[in-house]
Amino acid sequence: MNKNKIIFLLITLSLLFSLSYNQNSAISINLELFNNDIEPDNGSYYASSPYDFFNESKHPRYPLVTRPFSIIQYPNKAHPAIIEYNEEFEVIIEVPRSSNDWVLKLINGTTSIDLDVTNSKYKEDKRYLTVLPTNNVEGLYDLQLNCSEGDDYQTHSVKIMEEKKYPFTFVQISDLHLPTYFETGINTTEINFQEFEKIRALNPDFIICTGDLMQGPQLLFLNPEGGTMSGESQLKLGLWALDLLNIPVFLIGGNHEFSQSGLVPDNLEENWYRFMGPLRYQSFNILDWSFVGFGSSFEGLDLDEKESLDSILNSVANNANILYYHFDFNGDATRFINKFPIEVALYGHLHEDNGTIRETNEQFYTLDNTLFHLEGPLYGRYFTHFTVNNQTSLSAKNETYNFVLRPYTPTKTNAPSYITFIFSSMIIAIILKLRKRKV
Repeated sequence: MNKNKIIFLLITLSLLFSLSYNQNSAISINLELFNNDIEPDNGSYYASSPYDFFNESKHPRYPLVTRPFSIIQYPNKAHPAIIEYNEEFEVIIEVPRSSNDWVLKLINGTTSIDLDVTNSKYKEDKRYLTVLPTNNVEGLYDLQLNCSEGDDYQTHSVKIMEEKKYPFTFVQISDLHLPTYFETGINTTEINFQEFEKIRALNPDFIICTGDLMQGPQLLFLNPEGGTMSGESQLKLGLWALDLLNIPVFLIGGNHEFSQSGLVPDNLEENWYRFMGPLRYQSFNILDWSFVGFGSSFEGLDLDEKESLDSILNSVANNANILYYHFDFNGDATRFINKFPIEVALYGHLHEDNGTIRETNEQFYTLDNTLFHLEGPLYGRYFTHFTVNNQTSLSAKNETYNFVLRPYTPTKTNAPSYITFIFSSMIIAIILKLRKRKV
């Protein structure tokens, strides 16, 4: 074999390696012990006054709901798992390889269901446990973990239903902006809680919240202690409010969670990562439908996040796909929609406070085979109840939308840049050496 053929072979191998290699970055989170002896609050959650809402001692589940992100990576309170009877699901925990003695339970009030571990694997600093509930009882459960490395607890992270079947329903909410009082006289806490009652009455299978759960950079707060409320306190109160819905919530952040402001004394983005984990994106499947969501600041997603979402969307592109996000910051949503077949795009962010929300923001429209829905803010009394009728049909607001799934050929994911660089450098060095010998 001559030198030119060797060079061609090395370049080909380099390209193949770059296309086929994929590796996720490791996550490092501090562990924290806790003691779970708190029963769920099944009573009324409507705050009779601002003081009730801010009085943490009146909310029995508050210490559990607002615990920092710890060992359990998935499922969690912002990215729950929905399973049917006798269905296995995966629990991802971040522990050293040597960790053992895993004991997992699902807890709903006085009901406790043990989880049998049917498979275990360790990769990239995380343990992946395949688990199976030992009992079939419908409900929304907290996930408790005990192991040799410590304990962890994630509220409202697993829903058990008898069977996944069509039709199923979900509600989109957006822009709650808890907890604040606008100059126009809008009390977001009071109005959002009233809308929660309407949503609970619909009994959807799950909720998608497309960002701006908290107000963040705002000087006017319903804070009995006066002054500016920290971003951390706002986020914790928002999480407690969602917990009171008693419905699985898939939550992503928006600019009010990620875009820093001098009007709050702490770092908004750091708060989100501390309580919600390191990932700003998520995905899940229900029957033939795939849901992929991401949150971001005004600056949009970083390169690693885009590549990870590309990989997810690539793997589910032949399903009916719903992309949910806060807003098309930096053209990220447009990029995904142009690159992959997306049937439905759900978002929020754009809203007015002058009584014209319905006319300007709560709307459906279609562009290039994708149905878009812009949701008005929940504090403006707007949410949308969706019914997924079958593999290619969805209904909302007395309208039915039918989809023709577009064919798509999945592609291999790209390698991380540093791996590609190292391998390519080796190839270049060999090529230069061969050329030098030839000379």
